[in-house]
Amino acid sequence: MNNKIPLAQSVAENIVDIIKRKNMKAGDKLPSESELTELLNVSRSTLREALKILTSRNILVTRQGSGIFVSKNTGIVNDPFGLEFLGSEKLILDMFDTRLILEPEIAAIAAINASKEDIEKIKKQCDEVEKAINENVTYADKDALFHKLISETSGNTIINHIIPIVHNSIQKSIDYTNNSLIQNTVYYHRKITEAIQNRDSLGAKYAMICHIGANRQYIIDRIRCKNNGVK
Repeated sequence: MNNKIPLAQSVAENIVDIIKRKNMKAGDKLPSESELTELLNVSRSTLREALKILTSRNILVTRQGSGIFVSKNTGIVNDPFGLEFLGSEKLILDMFDTRLILEPEIAAIAAINASKEDIEKIKKQCDEVEKAINENVTYADKDALFHKLISETSGNTIINHIIPIVHNSIQKSIDYTNNSLIQNTVYYHRKITEAIQNRDSLGAKYAMICHIGANRQYIIDRIRCKNNGVK
């Protein structure tokens, strides 16, 4: 059995090592293709195959005419679990179940770890979501960013990478509920924000439970009515 790593894959890992050694960040530019072929001692075709591997893993992005750059959210694909292709009702309910497992504790930790700057960012984003709702414009991205800021404030690197994936289908839940829970969103976002500002970890935890739980119950009730033939 041949366990030899393909050359392009080996070159891809060497490029990752370069990124790590140089402590490169999102948006940093890598050496040109010519420089990389010389540095890694490989042909241009092998290098390009390695670059394709890293692009598919969202580690690198190539901009025509500009060069090769480190990607934002390195290594995280927007929908790695294929959530977009799952059945709508099951996806939404499973998503809320997952959020109930994760986000209350995240909010509690955020209330303990939040800096003044973190709190100001969360407050500002809370206002942005409320403003979008009041102006009757799309707010899914602003809503997702509100929760992402809380996950960042928790200080947990793994959680900070998971939460954007969990929220990838947040627009689905908004569409499914026909914006019926917008006032719930405004009210509980404010409660969560106030609790984090007041360093009230339990308050942040239970406000998040109430927020996500209300959405989850709405989905359950709607599915039950649908199954019973009630419109």
